[in-house]
Amino acid sequence: MRIIQIIASLSGLLSLGNTLVVPSEAGHKNSDIIVATRDILPRAGEATLTAVSITFHTNDEDKDGDSHLTITLKDSVKTISATIDSDFVHFDDDHNYGPYNLDVFYPSTRSEVRAGTVTLRLDPKGHDTWRFNWQMTMTFSDGTRMRAQAAGVELSQDHREKTWSVVG
Repeated sequence: MRIIQIIASLSGLLSLGNTLVVPSEAGHKNSDIIVATRDILPRAGEATLTAVSITFHTNDEDKDGDSHLTITLKDSVKTISATIDSDFVHFDDDHNYGPYNLDVFYPSTRSEVRAGTVTLRLDPKGHDTWRFNWQMTMTFSDGTRMRAQAAGVELSQDHREKTWSVVG
């Protein structure tokens, strides 16, 4: 496992933010610790990220109930803004699932999110191919929303991860 600690600098003092545990890549035996430092105060006047949710529509190939899914929203400087990881449930063909709320780890600004990325990673136990569409809704401190989406996505044991720009 990798442990990622987000540490923020405020008035010269370090304060521990959220801790995110991410499975390590296959074959790694030791934990990696990654520390990111960043000022936690947003630029004056810019709305910041307050909530993120994602919905799925399974097309013609289901997701097994024991296939683990990780969804990560990163901002323009690659800070993890929000994430969720779970096996969720079995996602049947031609059904909608969600919305699922991501945990917001950093209040990125709207402009940082707009230039960021969304990554979906599937870690199946054995063989699983999942074909689906997704839509993410990001809500900001001023009440505005931004959406990112993709259709015709396929993840499997052979192609586990894909990344998209929030705004192409």
